[in-house]
Amino acid sequence: WSPRSPHYDLLAPARRLYRGVSRDCRLSTLERDLFGIDRSPDLPGCMIPEWYAHYHATGNPGPLVAIAAHNRQDIESLARLFLHLREATS
Repeated sequence: WSPRSPHYDLLAPARRLYRGVSRDCRLSTLERDLFGIDRSPDLPGCMIPEWYAHYHATGNPGPLVAIAAHNRQDIESLARLFLHLREATS
């Protein structure tokens, strides 16, 4: 990582390309619609703060497994979506 690394926000181009095609442009929806990825079972992103707080309060690292799996899937899907959008717009 470098402070000079570019930042890419994929939401705006995804909305331009898939509005009306996909129910919404949430990452999990685009994963399913474009790549056939079903995240179930998955820890919903809205629950990550609660699970992390539980880990912090108890010291039990168990919740970190689900958090790491969720984040790994996000990163993989964002990379796949980036390449897909690049190809679709070139």
